[in-house]
Amino acid sequence: MAVMNILRVAALALLLSACGADDRGAAATPAPIGDNAALEKLAASYESIMERLPGSPWMLAPADRKHFVETVFADSGYHYGATLLRMAEGGWPPEDQAAKDLAELLFMPHTNLGPGQLIDDVYTDEELAAVRKVQAMLK
Repeated sequence: MAVMNILRVAALALLLSACGADDRGAAATPAPIGDNAALEKLAASYESIMERLPGSPWMLAPADRKHFVETVFADSGYHYGATLLRMAEGGWPPEDQAAKDLAELLFMPHTNLGPGQLIDDVYTDEELAAVRKVQAMLK
């Protein structure tokens, strides 16, 4: 089991470095909220990148899932962190399905945390505050 985890992490690291998708270096362009075309672009990147993984991205540790999602955003021309912070500013209708779908992708890193895994370990303080704001807006 430990060997499989090491192989998954190594494969993810190789994949992400090969994609050149470290979104810290990308322009800080947030994905447009409520935009179906942007969601389709993100979905296409998600599928393309997922196909190169040795397993489901849901099997990755939360930090690796976050890196996967950052890669999806960067591959689509957007910045994960900028999108999360933009959503936290509000001004979008919480009942909008496209906004909910975008939030679902943004929340992938902390969705279904396992035993001993904490949301605080996944995000920076600023990102965690944004996650909590967006969650409150969606309730």
